[in-house]
Amino acid sequence: MSSPPHEDPLTALPPRPAAAGDPPVPCLEPQDAGRAGPEGERPPLLGRGSSATPLVRTSSAAMRCLAFLAIVASLHLGRAVVVPVALAAFVAFLLSPIARVLERLRIPRGAAATMSVLALAAGCLAVLWLSGAQAVDLARRLPEYRKTLDAKLGFLRSGGPSPLREASDRMKELGGSLGGAGPDPHAAAGPGSRTTAPVPETPAVAVRVVADEPSAVEVYRDMLGSVLGPVGDAAVIILLAIFLLAYRMDVRERLLALGSAPRLGVTSQAIEEAGKRVARYLLSNLAVNALYGTAVGVGVAVIGVPNAPLWGLLCALLRFIPYIGTWVGAALPIAVSIAVFDGWGRTIAVFGTILGLDIVVGNVVEPLVYGHRIGLSPLAVVLGTVFWTWLWGIPGLLLAIPMTLCLAVLGRYVPGFGAFRVLLGDEPALDPAERAYERLIAFDARGASRILVASRGGAAAAAADDAVLLGALRRAERDRRVGHVDEERYLAVCDGVREAIEGLDPAGVPAPYAGSVLCLPAFAEADRVACEVLAVHLAAAGFQATIGPNATGTSDAIPSALRDGVSAICVVALPPFAALRVRYGIRRVRSQTPEARLLGIVLDPEADRPRVATSLRQAGATDTTFSLADTLTALMPRPAPAPAPSRLDGSALAPVALEAPAMRNADGPA
Repeated sequence: MSSPPHEDPLTALPPRPAAAGDPPVPCLEPQDAGRAGPEGERPPLLGRGSSATPLVRTSSAAMRCLAFLAIVASLHLGRAVVVPVALAAFVAFLLSPIARVLERLRIPRGAAATMSVLALAAGCLAVLWLSGAQAVDLARRLPEYRKTLDAKLGFLRSGGPSPLREASDRMKELGGSLGGAGPDPHAAAGPGSRTTAPVPETPAVAVRVVADEPSAVEVYRDMLGSVLGPVGDAAVIILLAIFLLAYRMDVRERLLALGSAPRLGVTSQAIEEAGKRVARYLLSNLAVNALYGTAVGVGVAVIGVPNAPLWGLLCALLRFIPYIGTWVGAALPIAVSIAVFDGWGRTIAVFGTILGLDIVVGNVVEPLVYGHRIGLSPLAVVLGTVFWTWLWGIPGLLLAIPMTLCLAVLGRYVPGFGAFRVLLGDEPALDPAERAYERLIAFDARGASRILVASRGGAAAAAADDAVLLGALRRAERDRRVGHVDEERYLAVCDGVREAIEGLDPAGVPAPYAGSVLCLPAFAEADRVACEVLAVHLAAAGFQATIGPNATGTSDAIPSALRDGVSAICVVALPPFAALRVRYGIRRVRSQTPEARLLGIVLDPEADRPRVATSLRQAGATDTTFSLADTLTALMPRPAPAPAPSRLDGSALAPVALEAPAMRNADGPA
């Protein structure tokens, strides 16, 4: 069983013994605690915070979930209208830089938008025509490849002996022997058993259903329906894209007007960042995929794979699908190389070419083209692709990354959608102190040590320890006081911090002796661990650091330290109530050592520094610091003043008074 938590001597009051004539104190049950009478009634603020606040938060979370489900259902049910609009916005984002360039050339905005969209449509038609011609040529050549493919499949079926093949043959033989050892039902029948004559089998009659031949009207109707549907959708998308490009500033202003007037700047920033991110991603991805498809087409053409432009085009298009699109596109030329070539050398060459191009493009070209990350975590890319594909099908697969980017930007600027920023963004969800605290709460001191080492790599040792280790201790102390952490895990955090600082050298180079320092924790166990962290840094700076008992208690350690020639005494405390504890400890120590140098160390980054420093100075503190780095700076010995210059004969020079010309007397020397 864990020990009871330490009681704060600054806030705890001793219980008053009950008198003989006092009335008995009623014991309130939990359900009656909120309806207590005047003597047992709690403050109204606590009553609302303990009952109404969780209910309000639960209701708010439920309403947000219901609103999210309603939005998802609306997007799915209205995909016939929403998908063309989303695709048109996708095209508008893609072509907006080109439209701006045309507008700088004095081309009217409407004409620039029309030219950009029609040029993209013409390019798509050219790609479709090329891919269709290549596909027809491939279908015409398929019978020529059948012989080679059958030979390779036969070789695979009748390949040399292997352990798996031998095991499969043995299993087949064993199954046949077990099947043939079964009892014969006719032989098992006795001499007196009755046998029935075999029933002659009726031959099955094949039934063939012949449908009526469609009329010419039905044929033309089906043909026009299959053609006019995609053509109509494409026409709607082109028209919407032209209008969105031509009136993009008007659309932007209307979106700004949808937000409230006080949040106009935030809405403008959100729209600007979303537009830049989506446009940068689309253009960069288009350029990279076009380069990759061209390289694949040239590579397989050099190897000798037929229809190389088709495979390069498919690899470029399928690479828009994150992670799996590259290898789905690579499977097609590899399969064709198996069917075309007699040996396996060229097939291996095709695989190696595509693998090498993917490695070079992914690790060299993309970082150079993108410049920096797009703002999405890898898990968000995968989940966004799955979600939007499930919601809208193939158009959702094309729009997955832009739509997920917009949601991440929305979560960054709109407080109600902050969950999207945490779930989708590429920023760390927890800072190093929170990550270290989470590892320590889970009894993983090694994980906390790794986080500390990573933090020290990019900052000074004292600043890193102040942010990570002392940050974890501050959270542990606060959570212990409010009851969120039990005593066992609180002590585990303290022991984990001790383990994390073992073997770490903050300075790296030993420093000369600078003096002796006595560190006194103010009250709690976390204050003592903070003293140990401070002692590590003091030892690295050349100080002989000693950790004494609690400053709020009575001990003979302070007079003993003074007799040993200690140069400073530090009283250390962590929040909450760090300033009060240090003030109380300073008073206790000052009462024993009127002339010693006392440092009040309040390790609270949120403290009101001028007010705390004034309060501790009144209590008797010589200096007040608020971090490890400030403490090291305050304790370092100050350099002695330079000696006054002297004459050649050894006499000191008289100080020269410099005066401004305007302040001289009229009768003074010139």
